[in-house]
Amino acid sequence: MEMKSTAQAGGRMTKGNFPPLAVFVKNLIPGTYKTRIADEKGLAVAREVYQSLLEITEKTVADYPGEVYIYFNNSIPQPKDFPFFKKMSWRVQKGSDLGERMSNAFEELLSNHRGAILIGSDCPVLNLDHLRMASEMLRQNEVVFGPAVYGGYYLIGMNRHYSLLFENIPWSTSSVLDNSMRIAHQSQLSFHTLPMLYDVDKYSDWERFVRSD
Repeated sequence: MEMKSTAQAGGRMTKGNFPPLAVFVKNLIPGTYKTRIADEKGLAVAREVYQSLLEITEKTVADYPGEVYIYFNNSIPQPKDFPFFKKMSWRVQKGSDLGERMSNAFEELLSNHRGAILIGSDCPVLNLDHLRMASEMLRQNEVVFGPAVYGGYYLIGMNRHYSLLFENIPWSTSSVLDNSMRIAHQSQLSFHTLPMLYDVDKYSDWERFVRSD
């Protein structure tokens, strides 16, 4: 769904007129990442899959024309314990749940920038073209969503801090995107949806990616 934008945002754009990109990642603490895969295949397989996803995400964002910020869910790790994204700015997520953590990240980035984009590290089919498209659509809309197959979203961008998009959302359910778009519509925020992609939540999702690669 796309609606005509009515708001003008202040601040500055980043290099090349691309908004900053926040990447949410998890520290490599066993049992805290890819828990569904860990339940299916064990901790070793879950670690292998997640490290592969981090490597893929790193390659995708390495050529992003704007600034890239890596947000860890726990703490800033020692470089020897996290061999990814080493040339990018590392920060820590702040908040008690996913919505609050995303909201705080946007608030932080939007204090100095006119627009920001946030992605996770679970979508191996996300590519640079999707990020460029999100940046372009954010110039024409107040919010951009990247819908995921299971009902969430793999990307969200906004040109101002719309904290209401992160409030009272049933995270990790199939209704995340629908609820988010409903709130945006009720709040008269213009938004654009990108192509639907799939995240890797289950081992079958990873197998799907490996077969298609």
